[in-house]
Amino acid sequence: MNLTCITSEDPAALTVTKMYDENNDFGHFWDRNDPTIPLPPCSNGSDDSQCSVCLDQLVKVVCRNLTAGVKIFMEGPEGSINYNQTGENLSSLEGNICGSLGATNSEGPQSGP
Repeated sequence: MNLTCITSEDPAALTVTKMYDENNDFGHFWDRNDPTIPLPPCSNGSDDSQCSVCLDQLVKVVCRNLTAGVKIFMEGPEGSINYNQTGENLSSLEGNICGSLGATNSEGPQSGP
């Protein structure tokens, strides 16, 4: 399984409502209807979405089997959310992947589409 890990220190990440490919208008990797409901703790495991979003000091995201060339866009009620992509195409267990990665290699979008 290929995994991509994202973390965000942006306070707006707590209200993230959707994640999608900036290059594709169809479908979302993850979404939620109510940004006022707290994100689940990362210890709860993953959901059935292509990407799982949780809170463990930082907002953390693990996406499974993304297509090559995907440009992830993270959005909340106020627009785009900054993030760091700390791993790409990693073959590992999802459980602790975000916590074990420290160095950043790319940064998320600064403005919405």
